[in-house]
Amino acid sequence: MTPSVLELFTVKPPESFFESSRRVEDSKIVVVGFPYDSTSSFRVGSRYAPSAIRRYTCGLEGYCWELDLEVSEIPIADAGDLVVVHGDTAKTLKRLGDVVEELKSMEKVVATVGGEHTLTLSAFKSCKADGLVVFDAHMDFRDEYPCGQRLSHATWLKRLCESFDPSKVVVVGVRAVCKDELREAKRLGLTFISMKEYRERGLKAFRDAISSMKGSIYVSVDVDVLDPAYAPGVSNPEPLGFTLAELLEHVWALRGLKIAGFDVVEVCPPYDNGCACACASKILLDLACLAWLS
Repeated sequence: MTPSVLELFTVKPPESFFESSRRVEDSKIVVVGFPYDSTSSFRVGSRYAPSAIRRYTCGLEGYCWELDLEVSEIPIADAGDLVVVHGDTAKTLKRLGDVVEELKSMEKVVATVGGEHTLTLSAFKSCKADGLVVFDAHMDFRDEYPCGQRLSHATWLKRLCESFDPSKVVVVGVRAVCKDELREAKRLGLTFISMKEYRERGLKAFRDAISSMKGSIYVSVDVDVLDPAYAPGVSNPEPLGFTLAELLEHVWALRGLKIAGFDVVEVCPPYDNGCACACASKILLDLACLAWLS
């Protein structure tokens, strides 16, 4: 019998997200770990995040007050970690895309836990969502970074928008950019909400931005969107970010939209005191609840 793509390219760890023992076949939401950080340009170590976040979800109370849902009520499964090829980003992303496509063919909602942010390029395309919502301190819209490297954690959104309508992308929490990528994002019509705009307009800025979204969406959360006071252990920390409560208010505002897939990325356990992993676990919980309700 020929093994499936999932069997070929994933490996099951001893622990599972939210202590789930469900089989993939019996679930609706499937979590895949992405232990890859080969393009990380500052702090290296997000490859350890899937395992670390797994442990924290096992100690997290599973009830979501805001959505009145217990994670045990959700048919969620842990497919394990992707078998990555360190140093070969293109091959690793191809494997992830194949795994996500197989899960989508089984009508699953796929949640990916990184690892670095490049994963979204592949997971989003394979989910075939109609829109993309990104929470990130950075725009990740450089053409090359570092010099000569067109596929990295700092360029993935630029690559994505070369084959997807930028007007269907909303980036929230931006506060760390270079002038070139800011100029290019504006030229292409990318919708973004800076922290400056959030301080001036509050949650209304986000509600206005998503009000025209139609069909299904994919949600990507780079944990560095949080202020380092709340999530110190990330790959590229940037001051003046969201509190966890402010971020989750934005996540809850997505209720009513169909979520095709989501990810949580860029936690860097070697630099963490546990706060970033705890925050990532809560974000993952609420996104899973939201996806189930959608």
